[in-house]
Formats: sequence, C-alpha cells, structure tokens
Amino acid sequence: MIIPFKDRVNWVQEAVKSVLNQTFQDFEVILVDDGSSENHRAKFAELDRRIRYLRQDNKGPAAARNSGIRSAKGDYIAFLDSDDLFVPNKLETQITLMKAKPELAFSHTSYCYVDSAGRSLEVIHSGTFTGKVYPKIYHGCPIATPTVVVKRNIFDLISFSETLHLAEDIVLWIAISRITNFLGIDIPLTHVRIHGKNAILDPSAQIAGLSNIFEYAFKTDHDLGFFRKRFIRSDIYSGFAYLYGKQKQPKICLKYLLLSLMNCPINIRIYIRIAKWIVPLTVRKRIKNLFSKER
Repeated sequence: MIIPFKDRVNWVQEAVKSVLNQTFQDFEVILVDDGSSENHRAKFAELDRRIRYLRQDNKGPAAARNSGIRSAKGDYIAFLDSDDLFVPNKLETQITLMKAKPELAFSHTSYCYVDSAGRSLEVIHSGTFTGKVYPKIYHGCPIATPTVVVKRNIFDLISFSETLHLAEDIVLWIAISRITNFLGIDIPLTHVRIHGKNAILDPSAQIAGLSNIFEYAFKTDHDLGFFRKRFIRSDIYSGFAYLYGKQKQPKICLKYLLLSLMNCPINIRIYIRIAKWIVPLTVRKRIKNLFSKER
C-alpha cells in the first residue's frame, strides 16, 4: 500500500486509519513524504509496526509512487492518495478476485465522491470498465488511482513517468492495458475527496493532462493503426474544445472542434457535445424572444 503525500497530515492520518481498518490485514503501508514542510515520521511510527515512512525532496506524485514501489515487498501494489479513504473490505475484495483470476494483473473498482467532511456526493460506476480495454481506454479512462491494485511484477516492466505531473496515472494505465486485460469491480470501495485542489475541478489542469495523453498516444504507442489514431486525435481535440469552452475561450474552442471534425467526421461524440452546447443555448434564446414579444 503506497500513500504519497505532502503536508495535509490530518487527512493522511485518516487515510492510514482507513487502511489499518481493512478486513484484509496482510499488508504494509509505505508513506512517501514528498517534501513536506517538516518531518512527520514520529506521527506515524506509533500507529502500527507495518507503516514505513520514506522522505524525499519534492518531486511530484509519480516519483513518490515509484519510490514506494521500489521499496515494496508484497506481491500486489495498491495506491491511496493522502486525501482519500478505503471502505473496510476494499483490499479483501480485490485481492480475493485477483487471486481467483491469476491471469489478470490489474484491478480497479467503482468509487464515491465525498466532500471535505466525508459526506457522500455521488457514486461513479467506473468498475464497469473491464476486460480488454485497450485501445478504447484512449477515448475515456474512468479509473481513479486510489481504486487500483496491480501485481508487483508489472512494475518490473513499466513505471510512472516522472516527467509528467498531470495524467501520469492514466498514461501508465494505458501502457498496462496493452499487456493485460483489466478486472473492473462495480462496487464503490474508495471514497475520493473533492476539494479545491482537485485537478478534476481545474480545466487548465485537465487540458495539460489531455496533452500528456495525446503525447503518449502519438509518440510512444506504436500499436495504434492509422484510423484508430485519427479517431483518438478527434476525441482528444473534442475534449480540448469542451475544456476551452468551459474557460470561455470560444475561438480556441471552435479551433479544436473543427480539428476534431476534420480528423473523424463520423465521431458521434463530437455531435453529442455540440448538441449539449448549442441546443440549450438555442432554447434559452427562444424563451427570451418569447418573453420579449409578450412585453
């Protein structure tokens, strides 16, 4: 179990306790302190003998997770972000199912968004994303890192890219999907905390993350055919259009929408997005015009 963190120690302690309260108890907890303002070793040493504390200069979550992986001794690697929590039977459920299907090296589950106080907001049924997910994973990866369990030997072949600071987890899941099928479990076994620093709330961060996925697809993944690449390019461009639209940059939004159409005019996702943007706007204008006429 690897938990990278930088400060926010109260949340880290909650995360650790959610691991210690698991029904599956054969684990180690590797805390990777990625450059906190002070050394927190003493705060965790007394909690449980299975906790190991590593401290390094701030290098980002990818480097922190890689440090934890190198230090790990178990057959399976699980990840938990410092602000998230495990449901008590999370590890038992995944380890049991993975042992029953030894040909699968990767599993993940559905999860629940919670607010800063831990109150439930929404269940995300990402666990339906299962089986042979490559190359469709490029068209939308719903996997949350704290839901993932991976066989340790996978990391002898591949690791998190430490040059990436956004979407480095998705890039790794894509790479792993090229060599093994995924086991998706549609049970919400992790609580993912939503707060002001989540990348999911920041369109700029999402644009940077999409750019990293784009870079991987077209410079590193040589298994993609010509037409699949055009389809992926179209999807990513439509994603850029959506995000720039959220940032109220209509010219850049239109540019990427046109690029998306040029790469794959039959990509139905583009037309769905256009409908979501244009139809409500048209309806609002009609209603406004009706009211204007009545006056």
